[in-house]
Amino acid sequence: MYDFLLTVHVLAAILWVGGGVTLHILMRRALSLTDPRAKHESVRDLEWVGQRFYPAFSLFLIIAGILLVTRDEGGFEFSDTFIQLGLAGWVISFLIGIGFYEREGKRRSALVEAEGPESPSVAASIQRTAMVNSFELLILVLVVIDMTTKPGWP
Repeated sequence: MYDFLLTVHVLAAILWVGGGVTLHILMRRALSLTDPRAKHESVRDLEWVGQRFYPAFSLFLIIAGILLVTRDEGGFEFSDTFIQLGLAGWVISFLIGIGFYEREGKRRSALVEAEGPESPSVAASIQRTAMVNSFELLILVLVVIDMTTKPGWP
């Protein structure tokens, strides 16, 4: 069971973080577009992917991770520094996902409806989303480093 849970945990991390890197690269490419309508549509497509796949990846990851600790086959404890840091990173990313991306996407859609995709407010929303995404991706990369180096663990 340990090997199965570890496999699920690692695969979910690969899909979540690797997919996040891919979305980030595509976001940066969208930012370079000169046509505001094309830029908005590209970001909307990226949000569509993010909303449908990343919540599931993050839930598979956290469930498998918790089960790895509670089954006590790997010698891990919730008090281990690397697990606490990993959980903190997961919580930050999860809160950004539910607290920022969805709200900002709805706000941007309303702006597009009211002012059109050429609006400076729409461009500012896209820039804000890219900035938050950069921060979130940094957190996820730091969590991967944390989980592979396991600071404070024997």
